[in-house]
Amino acid sequence: MLVLEIIGLAAAHRTDTWRAALAVLAPVILCVCVVGIFYGAVIAAILTGMQRP
Repeated sequence: MLVLEIIGLAAAHRTDTWRAALAVLAPVILCVCVVGIFYGAVIAAILTGMQRP
């Protein structure tokens, strides 16, 4: 599905395929990074809370 979106976007906007791929994949990559940072903060908070008496 992503491949079809990339090809269609590149054809519709008459742009390079790598630019279309970046436009399609950028939101996915951004969401994964935000969720990863959130989980990292939650784990850090849990580990910090466990060290206190």
